[in-house]
Parts: sequence; C-alpha cells; structure tokens
Amino acid sequence: MNHLRRSFKVILIAVVAWFALALCACGSGPIPTKYLLPSPEFSVKKSLDTRPLLITRVQLPGYARGAAVCTRERDHTISESRMAEWASSPRESVIAVLARHIEGVGDYTVAQRPVVSSFNADAGIAVLFDEFVRLPDNSALLEGQVRIDAADGHRVVRFSLRSPATGSAIDSYMLAKSNALADLARLIDAQLSEFGQ
Repeated sequence: MNHLRRSFKVILIAVVAWFALALCACGSGPIPTKYLLPSPEFSVKKSLDTRPLLITRVQLPGYARGAAVCTRERDHTISESRMAEWASSPRESVIAVLARHIEGVGDYTVAQRPVVSSFNADAGIAVLFDEFVRLPDNSALLEGQVRIDAADGHRVVRFSLRSPATGSAIDSYMLAKSNALADLARLIDAQLSEFGQ
C-alpha cells in the first residue's frame, strides 16, 4: 500500500512539473525589438517671431493603437508583427514627430495637449488617420484628413501619402513613416499659409 502511495506521489509530482515546464515554454520566446519613430533635428529657429500652433487631436485607426507594427498585406488584411513593436505609444510618437516636422517647415512653435492655459495658439490642428500602415514593400502609407481651425475659419483636407523605404528592415520603415509625416507637415504648412492670404 505504501508503495502505491509513493508511486502516486511521484507520478503526481512528475505531472505537475511537466505542466509547469510546459507553461514556462509557452511564455518564453524571442523578445520583440522596440523601434522609435525618427524625429527630425533642427538646430535653430528661423526667427524669434514664431506662430503658435496647437495639435488638438491625433486619432489612429484601432489596429494601429497597440504596440505591434502593423502591415497591410496584399489581400488588404492587417497583420501584427510579433518581432517589431513601437518603443512608445504610436499616437504620442506621431504627435511629437509631427510637431517637430511642422516646426521644421515654417516659423511655428507647436504645442501638444495638454498645454498651459496661457498658450494662445493661432490655429489648432486635428489629424484623423484612416490608414496608418506598413505596406508589403516596406513603404509607409498614411491616409486620412487634417482639420485646421484658425481665427478666420477652418479647413478640412484629405490626404494620401506614401513614402518608400530605403530597405526591408523595420528601421527603414520607421524612417519612411517619419518622412510621410514630414510630407503631412508640408501640407499643413501650405494650408496655414492660405489662411493668411
């Protein structure tokens, strides 16, 4: 009888150990690489008299709000990379890099929400992305609309921007994404300059 109890305990311990090892094996695996969205570097403002702007809203599609880098496949399905993730929130990264690009194309000081109550912006900028994906050729696709609210009116402009990557690596894609945001900044600058005419 003791022999059966001991055998049962050994079998039970072996089964529990096997399940514990199986669970550990499922949880382990390669750790995804984290990627930053490259930000432009500007050394000096063009003038001391800059126009204050406020980014009031940036909305990404639902699939692009998580950490995984998303690719729109040739059959128009969206796949999430298991090995490539954003280093920080995609939305916050886009806001910061877009603000830098806007400041780089004109004499602007761009604030992001939340801001101090004393900041008096000449215009507010809202960007709603319909598409925010990596394409199978590693290029970046941004589509959506931008709304600019200024004292003398508002304007809504649709955009579709595609920026090619210089290679097949994810860091090349992130640079292409930043370049597409630079194109968006130039579009915003052109719309803002029309308000002054």
